Amino acid sequence: MLNNLTNFFNLIKGKMMKTTPEPDDLIILGTKDSRYNGGYKPTGIKVSDFTSGLQGDRLVAGTREVVLTDNGGDAELTFNAGTAVIQTSSSGADLFIRTLTGDDIILESGDDIRLQGDQGTYDAEAEGGDINLFAGNGSDGNTANAGSGGDIRIEAGAAGNSISGSQGEGGFVTIEAGYTTASGLPGGSINLYPGNSDSNIYGDVVISGNFTWEFSTRNASLLFPAVTLATLPTAVSVPGARAMIADSSVAASGNFGAIAATGGANIVPVFSDGVDWLIG
Repeated sequence: MLNNLTNFFNLIKGKMMKTTPEPDDLIILGTKDSRYNGGYKPTGIKVSDFTSGLQGDRLVAGTREVVLTDNGGDAELTFNAGTAVIQTSSSGADLFIRTLTGDDIILESGDDIRLQGDQGTYDAEAEGGDINLFAGNGSDGNTANAGSGGDIRIEAGAAGNSISGSQGEGGFVTIEAGYTTASGLPGGSINLYPGNSDSNIYGDVVISGNFTWEFSTRNASLLFPAVTLATLPTAVSVPGARAMIADSSVAASGNFGAIAATGGANIVPVFSDGVDWLIG
């Protein structure tokens, strides 16, 4: 055994090591044999035989970390038929899937892709798991300009095209809040908030296209923020639009259809006839 170890260290010292073995190369093994001096009999196995004996459809780690690396190419982890589960081993251990240097993460399925929070524990009055989508922050800068924040986009699939059959329909986007069985309480709310700035200027919430408004609320009210007439777009650009101004020169009563003018502190509703903003 001592001679075997000495020969092994001599190989390392002489830099007689290969980084890429050939199929017919031998791998030195110590075969368990109580009859042999030291308990292990020196032997070997060809690289081709060693690799063919591995379990090709399973990757088992003796430690708690499995690392797939590549040299400028793709790393693939393939599962046989059945369910594939990637999970942490204990409670409180987070699971991160990340790329380096801004590369993309693409989830692609032959069927559905579902993101689902965990169900609350029975009889524990535990909230169901949340699903949060956060875009990344832009880069800070010293001499360089700061980067913009990342976008979040939800887009349904385009319809397929048929040469001789009927055409498909574009996918729907549905946002629905949660249901409750509690009597007298509303279901979950849907909130759309534009971003704010240091100057307390909000971005826009834009809904465009052909759509139908349906309101069934507890107070049946729409809140139009009262702004100055000058902040509204030109009436020519938004025919049929409605708004609320806070600097009308006259009150709304008795002035329906009059062209809105500034110079006062009257809060009045206005609408665009495609030419002017009119009170009403």
